[in-house]
Amino acid sequence: MLKGVSTLARDKWNRIWAGSENGFRGAYYIDAEGHPWVYEGFKLQSSDKTSQNIKRIVQGVGSKLWFMPVETAANPSDTYTVFWFSGNVHLGGAIREEIPLGEHTVTQAFDLAETQTGDLILATDKGLFSKSGKVWTEEDGLKSARISHVLEAPDSSIWLCYFLGLGVARIAPDGRVQHFDESDGLPSNRVWSLSLIHI
Repeated sequence: MLKGVSTLARDKWNRIWAGSENGFRGAYYIDAEGHPWVYEGFKLQSSDKTSQNIKRIVQGVGSKLWFMPVETAANPSDTYTVFWFSGNVHLGGAIREEIPLGEHTVTQAFDLAETQTGDLILATDKGLFSKSGKVWTEEDGLKSARISHVLEAPDSSIWLCYFLGLGVARIAPDGRVQHFDESDGLPSNRVWSLSLIHI
């Protein structure tokens, strides 16, 4: 039995993946037929002998599945490491990607989104960081840099919510930031997660 599950995601083949930030290491999946959970080890480095805890599993563009290990940058100019795999490639052979953090000392990363153009956006305690080098902080119009969740909408706008009960924000493709809270009809300013519904 899996204990301490903190993230779930479904891949293109309808397998359900589970990861844990503080419990079991690596990731497990169960297929569409409901066969027993299958373990996949996950290593930050090819030389690592120990699998890592997985903070978030995110469905990306096409058949990509992204894995955020419990790893943070300790110093400015560091990068945050994420991995992806597609199809039947095992996690031990997953492809590594680095997201630059510039001069920001990020201590926690919370969520990840892949855009339609293949860029990666990381939600952290210091703002949003993209693999292409774009950064969004309070200086760019955000109410707080501590962001719990991020996703891209079909119109290429970026949506996010904050940890501090500040509602949600939309970053338009031209960079303008628009905020939504209880005054706009939200039942509460405390929004922890966002999701797209395809109708």
